Amino acid sequence: MDCTKFLEDMSLYRDNRLSETEGIEFERHLDACENCRLEFNNFKTMLECINEIEEIELPLDFEATLHEKLMKESAVATKKYKFSFRLKVISGIAAAVAVVVIGMTALNQVPMYGGMKLAQDNTTRNSMEKVESDYSNGTMEAPSNQFITKDFSIVAPESASAPGIAGIDQKEKLNITSTSLIDASERKIIKQGSLRIETDAFDASYEKIISLIEGKAGYLQHSQIYYRVMDRENPEASLRSAYMTLRIPSKDFTQTFGEIKALGKMINENIGGQDVTEAYRDMEREVANLEIQEERFIEILKKADKVEDILRIENELARVRSQINSLKANLNNYDKQVEMSTISLELEEVKNLTLKIQTTNDGVWKRAKNNFIKTINRIIELSQRGFIGVFGLLPALVILGAIGVPLSIYIYKRVKKRRN
Repeated sequence: MDCTKFLEDMSLYRDNRLSETEGIEFERHLDACENCRLEFNNFKTMLECINEIEEIELPLDFEATLHEKLMKESAVATKKYKFSFRLKVISGIAAAVAVVVIGMTALNQVPMYGGMKLAQDNTTRNSMEKVESDYSNGTMEAPSNQFITKDFSIVAPESASAPGIAGIDQKEKLNITSTSLIDASERKIIKQGSLRIETDAFDASYEKIISLIEGKAGYLQHSQIYYRVMDRENPEASLRSAYMTLRIPSKDFTQTFGEIKALGKMINENIGGQDVTEAYRDMEREVANLEIQEERFIEILKKADKVEDILRIENELARVRSQINSLKANLNNYDKQVEMSTISLELEEVKNLTLKIQTTNDGVWKRAKNNFIKTINRIIELSQRGFIGVFGLLPALVILGAIGVPLSIYIYKRVKKRRN
């Protein structure tokens, strides 16, 4: 038996509730372990002290009073538990609503062009399925020169050409290749360049750049002039910088870039281009397919008789036209960027580095005089601060004097009297 088991069995041994075997093991451990023997003796002493205490008679209404108090405490605890439970439920519901609202807001703010496109494709697919079902059930009559394929695209038979397409077969138009849209030798390149130059004739260089850009049928998109080094005592020593964004026709980009670079000392230059040909080609192909869908919906709308069918087809037409307008706006933006290149120019002013002979005596005398004046100004400033500080403390000094002077006189007289 270990000490832990011994301590657990002390009460059972004292009440003779251990078995014969357990009692023998308990007594063996009691004889062998001094610490446990001391604990057991303390336990017996404590029980003897408790037994010697006189019993106190309880009041006659003790049971009823105790029951009443317990019932009150139970009612209070029940109310607290109900309130806590309701509070937890309300908090949980509020937290869940907050999570849902935040999640929906975050999803709405995340740009998901691919997801939007997929949703639009699904919308088109569902709408075309409904239209195909109407044609199959005889609800709507399809034009004689069109049929709906299983891939939900509307095409014309090979022997017929759709009206308004100038005789071009619709299946061929849906499968337009990039060669028919953009010539293989034509590339859509957005040219960009950045340049940093230094000049000792800032105003003249700035005016020349403006004139040069305007002469090339370009324009100044943005300009910011600021002081890179500011000397208020000697304004002529101040140095300026200008950050300019220039837009020029792409055909004159290289020549204009070189002419601007020749206006000063080149510090840094960077020329690059972004090829957007593939993206441009994909947008054009998508616009062509959407325009075919638009024409087919117009043809179907002419054959529709029911108001429900007319409204559904008009909704599809509005969606397709919105996509066409958005894509054409992107194409127009690409055309502008390809047509007009961008040059980011940083023009910095520097002083002429030509050395000149200067007399040093005037400079030394001027610096010494400036230091003398600064020292005098500091002394005057310190004197003013000291006077202001003392003047501000006058109320406090008057109060201290009114109390301290009589008290000092009184103490001085008492000390002098004791000495005498």
